[in-house]
Amino acid sequence: MELDMAGGQRQGLLADPGYGSRTSLSSRPMRGFTWRAKQRHRPGLEVMAPTGRKHGFEWSEEMRLLVALDFLRASEVLSQPFRMDFEQAGGQAWHIPDFLAVTGGGMWLLDVR
Repeated sequence: MELDMAGGQRQGLLADPGYGSRTSLSSRPMRGFTWRAKQRHRPGLEVMAPTGRKHGFEWSEEMRLLVALDFLRASEVLSQPFRMDFEQAGGQAWHIPDFLAVTGGGMWLLDVR
């Protein structure tokens, strides 16, 4: 499977030889996870056992979703995987979804509100 990324890049599922038949996605977050004093949210990194990696989050609600995905044994999770550009009544717009997750039930594009 391939995804069209911002800037005309194409991103696909990559075989990971270290995990046998497991496939993994590869991507960098579209934004950094930084914070400063007196801001309302506290970005951070959550370690997930099934992926063996840290995954970025911006809000505590996103961290709780990562914990739930960990319990669901999501085989892959990407934080802020790509930017979606689209047209709406007022003109051009864009949005960056929070996560792309691969579970036993399929691939899920998740936005936490």
